[in-house]
Amino acid sequence: MRVIVLAANEDDAEHALPKQQFRQSYHVSLRPLAYRSGEIDQLLDRMFAARDASYLRTADLLVENQEALRAYAWPKNLAQLHTVAEAIVAHEAHGGLRAAGRALGLAPATMHGHLARVGLKARKIVTVHDGSPYAQQLTVVTATNFTKLGGTVLSQEAIAPTDVDMHPLLTRVATEKPDVLYFPVFVAGAAQILRQVKDTPGLENTALIGGGSLMAPDMIKAAGAAVVGFRIAYPDVSPAAMGKTYPKFLDEYKKAYGEGPISGFHGQAYDAAQLLMKAIQKVAVTDQKTGATYIGRKALRDAVFATKFDGVSGPIACDAHGECGEFKPAVYEYTSADAATFAIGKNPKRIYP
Repeated sequence: MRVIVLAANEDDAEHALPKQQFRQSYHVSLRPLAYRSGEIDQLLDRMFAARDASYLRTADLLVENQEALRAYAWPKNLAQLHTVAEAIVAHEAHGGLRAAGRALGLAPATMHGHLARVGLKARKIVTVHDGSPYAQQLTVVTATNFTKLGGTVLSQEAIAPTDVDMHPLLTRVATEKPDVLYFPVFVAGAAQILRQVKDTPGLENTALIGGGSLMAPDMIKAAGAAVVGFRIAYPDVSPAAMGKTYPKFLDEYKKAYGEGPISGFHGQAYDAAQLLMKAIQKVAVTDQKTGATYIGRKALRDAVFATKFDGVSGPIACDAHGECGEFKPAVYEYTSADAATFAIGKNPKRIYP
């Protein structure tokens, strides 16, 4: 008897085939979603329909979001796609919040594309990601925006987070002669690229741009002298770009912790917490007998959407799409290989705007 078992992975298949009962002479392997990007739209549409949301279509999502879905690695395959479908349906029905959503995802990529194409007057770009959702989405959206601005994407490369020898990659990239090499990866991989690009013929005049994950003293330590001149995109945290109460917030922070904030999203994070606490204060109900406090989900959501205030990052007010704050991007450039000089705005210094 021939038995074919369809399972999400090999472990599940082994559980479905008790030892000593079946001989595993035949097996059918379905390719993971990571290799089936062309099927994502159809699969999502079916999942929407199964949730009584047939009015939803993947094609109705923002182009940037469609591209991000197709570029994602989907490590948990269909189970993870089901979770995403559930979240999209819920968001459509009830709305959602993204206090810093664009800041964490699409806005930097849009700005990176603009920097590369217009700010550097570049015409050709190569992107590199490390397989992480963060880096993959940034490279996809950057490539899209770079193309819209009239540029050419020569290739979209990939490395593993554990890769050490970048010479094969860089040698291949050098033959394409890009104006910009864009790699929004993390410290270990980025440092290796920076160190090795210096001795790769053909890349002497190529501009190097990274992402916000590289705003850290560890980047200086890992890359050494090669970090000087390296540019990254990051939130503008200069007082002029923040809210009116930001200077006071900064002084109190320094008094409490002995140093300034080391994360570019500190203002948005603080305002997000303030937004939630203000909403809770409006709707929380305490049982006088038991002392238990109850917070209704819908009441909390409605209160969050209705709450407006001047935050440390600027005006906070949620629109119908869940955007509650404004993201102001900037470009920074490392000026020293001394990690002790690390300070956002100084090393690296803000060069735009």
